Amino acid sequence: MDVALASKVEGDYLLTEVRGRIANLSELKQLTQRFYAEILKYGLTKILIDERDTTFPRSVEHSIELVHYLSEDFPEEIRSWKIALVMDSHFKPIGDFF
Repeated sequence: MDVALASKVEGDYLLTEVRGRIANLSELKQLTQRFYAEILKYGLTKILIDERDTTFPRSVEHSIELVHYLSEDFPEEIRSWKIALVMDSHFKPIGDFF
């Protein structure tokens, strides 16, 4: 996984910018763990993640697996967080699916 994260507080939310390449579901899960650690470090519950400069596999199956992973392996507290993702427009069909 070749990914860089940069975070900063913008008013009442955390802005995390991501740049790099995710090759598979395992790396996507690793990135999710890094997001979680970054969010805990700042202690905010409103998060904006900018992934426009990140390449991901385009897969509804990976997205479904990631949701399952989040619901099974992360604390319930994340369900109360407000998280928004900004992604490249070629992911619109996956967003429409959910």
